[in-house]
Amino acid sequence: MNKKFEKIGYQQITPDILTISNYIKRKSIYIPSFQREFIYDNSKSSKLVESCILGIPLPPIYLIKDSTGKSQVIDGQQRLTSLSKFYNNEFELKNLKTLPELNCKKFEDLDDEIKTIFEETSLTFFVFDYQNEDKKFDIFERINKGAIALNHQEIRNCVYHGLFNDTLKKNIKDISKNILNKMFKSEKNRRMKYEENLLWIFSLNDNNWRNYKRSKQKQIDDYMQKVYKLEDTSEIDNLIKTFKVTASIFSEYIGYDIFLKGNKFSETLFDAFFLPIFQCIYKEKNCKQKLLNVMSQLKNEIEKLKNNQEFEQYTNGSSGNKEKVINRIKMFDDKLFECLKNADKRNFNFSNIQKEELAKKNNYICSVCGQKIIDIQYAEVDHIIPYSKEGETNIENAQMLHKYCNRRKNND
Repeated sequence: MNKKFEKIGYQQITPDILTISNYIKRKSIYIPSFQREFIYDNSKSSKLVESCILGIPLPPIYLIKDSTGKSQVIDGQQRLTSLSKFYNNEFELKNLKTLPELNCKKFEDLDDEIKTIFEETSLTFFVFDYQNEDKKFDIFERINKGAIALNHQEIRNCVYHGLFNDTLKKNIKDISKNILNKMFKSEKNRRMKYEENLLWIFSLNDNNWRNYKRSKQKQIDDYMQKVYKLEDTSEIDNLIKTFKVTASIFSEYIGYDIFLKGNKFSETLFDAFFLPIFQCIYKEKNCKQKLLNVMSQLKNEIEKLKNNQEFEQYTNGSSGNKEKVINRIKMFDDKLFECLKNADKRNFNFSNIQKEELAKKNNYICSVCGQKIIDIQYAEVDHIIPYSKEGETNIENAQMLHKYCNRRKNND
C-alpha cells in the first residue's frame, strides 16, 4: 500500500472500571501533565457515575502507547478522572435525578450490589500504537472535531509536551501579571494564547521570517516538532530572557500601545515591531545599548510606519498570510537596520522609569516655566549639560519640562 495511505494502527479493548483503576494506580495508564486541568464539577462527575450504574454506554477513551509501553490519555481524561476520583472516595454523589437515593454517598457508602455494578462497568478504549506518536497532532485534531474542540495551541500543548514546553508554560505564568497581561491587553491567558504568541515569535526567529512559507499554525507546529525533545532548558531560557529584555524596551521607551489597533491588541503589529528587535537582541550581545542610543529615531520610524498605507495593508486581514507576514516585518526591519547604522557608544534616551523618578524628584514642576506638570505623558526629559557637549544621560544631568517648554527652549 502507498505509504501516504497507510492506516493508523490501534487496538480496541473494553476493560472494566476495577481494572482501569488498577491500571491508573500502577500508572500503566496515565493522564499527563500537559492535559487541560480537571474541569468537571461534582454534579457532572456524579451524572457520569450514575450513567455507569444505569448501564448507559459512555463515549470511547483514546490512548496512545509511549516509548515505555505505558498508555497516555489522548481524549477522555475528564471521564477517567471523575470515575477514578469516585472509586477512591474523593467526592459524594450529588444532584442525581434518576437515582436520588444515592445522593450524598461516596463509593464506600454504596451497597455491595451497586459497587459491583460500578466496578464491572466496561469502557471502550482505542489504543494507538507507539509508532504513531508523530501523528498525535492529527489524531488529537480529528478526535476533537464535533466536541468542544481544543484550539491549535491546546492540541500543540498535548502533542509536544516535554521540558521545552513545560519551561515555556512556567515562565509565561511567572511573567503574565507584570508583562504579558499589559502587553496583550488581557486580564488572563485565555486558552494558551500567550504561549502561541511567544511561539510565533520564536518560530520566526528560528527559521528566519524571510523563509516563511506556510500557515501560521503550521509554522509553529514545525518549530515545536524541532524543539520539544530538547533535553535541557538552555534554548528556551535564552529565548525567554531575550523576550523579557525586548519587552522591557517596549515598556520603558516605546509603550505597549504601539501594538494596538483601536483599543485591541493586534497580532500583526506585534510580530512586525517586536520580532526585528527581538532578533537583534537574540543575535548580538550589545544590541540593546545600540537600540537605546537610537531610540528617538526608532520611535519616530515606528510612528511613521503606523501611518503608512502600505504597511497598514500588510497588517490587515489574515495574520498568517505569507506576503503580508514577510512584507510587514521587512518594512520595519529595514528601518531598524538604517537606525542601527547611526548608533554610537553613548545612550541618548531617558527611560520611562527615569522619567517617573525625575518627575517625583521635582514634585512634577516644569524646570522652565515653573508650572505643574499634570500628566508626564505630555512632558519630556532634557539634558542639562547638552548631549552634544558630552552631557551624561542620567538623573543628575536631567530636568523635566513640558513638551512645549522644551520646544520653545530649543528654538530660542
